[in-house]
Amino acid sequence: MPGTGELADIVFSDVETPGSLDGFALARWIRREQPGVKVILTRARRDRLRVAGELFEAGPVLRKPYEVGEVARRIGQCVARSS
Repeated sequence: MPGTGELADIVFSDVETPGSLDGFALARWIRREQPGVKVILTRARRDRLRVAGELFEAGPVLRKPYEVGEVARRIGQCVARSS
């Protein structure tokens, strides 16, 4: 989004990432620092689904393997909410 200072419109990330910043921590950072950016997370363990539901509005975490059409639908939902 030119001129808004946001890094991207949508971030698509796995929950399990290498290093100290997992997908949930990334989503929390984005919510705090770049609130206009939407987040889609994939591959959550069952015990972490509640946390995922609190972090983004495009529905539950996508479970792998996911369908390309489902990813496109989620991105479409995020774009629609932004406009």
